[in-house]
Amino acid sequence: PNSPACDLNTGIVSVPTEAYTGSFIEFNPIEMWAPRNRQFTWDPNNSDVPPNPWKHSMVVNPTDGKIYTRFYHGHIVKIDPVTYESEFVCKTGNFDTYGMCFRPDEPNVLYFTGCEYHRIYKLDMNKPREEWKEEVFAGGATSGSRDGALSEALFNRPAQMCCDAEGNIYVADEYNHCIRKISTDNIVETVLGTPGTPGYQDGDVETALLKRPRGVTVDDKYLYIADYGNARIRKVTLEALK
Repeated sequence: PNSPACDLNTGIVSVPTEAYTGSFIEFNPIEMWAPRNRQFTWDPNNSDVPPNPWKHSMVVNPTDGKIYTRFYHGHIVKIDPVTYESEFVCKTGNFDTYGMCFRPDEPNVLYFTGCEYHRIYKLDMNKPREEWKEEVFAGGATSGSRDGALSEALFNRPAQMCCDAEGNIYVADEYNHCIRKISTDNIVETVLGTPGTPGYQDGDVETALLKRPRGVTVDDKYLYIADYGNARIRKVTLEALK
């Protein structure tokens, strides 16, 4: 299983797997969260099926209710959560994506990470369809750790992302051992952890340490972190990250 998606209206959690092209696991609260193997059908109007089933994240678009996923070979699809029929969205470059999100005020803009390129990309579906392609949203051509404007910021294998109700994006910057925040005015800031210093330490945001964080998710009060290198789930109040 890889980075999951949660539909906040139904409570259903969908988790992509690599078993085969359309495979994912569904956890439904009305079924007491029993795991169900599901399969979405490939879009019959598109013959360019991914040569490998490598899909590492999903996200639910809160506007249309569809599940979006992206394959390593660049295929982005959206899936009907009831019929499991998929629609091909567009083809992007070859790279891994472990995080996807939508901002609440941008229902047609998909943000996703490119971990080995140390960048965050976006797909603006407000443009004419023939212009749909990935655009660099944040991050440079090399790995590093630098805060500031989107064009100046540097990441080191960004993994999962999430977005709070205000539109701030939080990124698990794995190899920097940090959590980064992209504010609503698109300024990148390190809000938790010390860049280049792995460790395990609780406390306030100035002293806490992480080790290879891979996952983040958010509710109305806390940011939760899958601290992979420490084999722990950590949490921090959103108030402390402002």
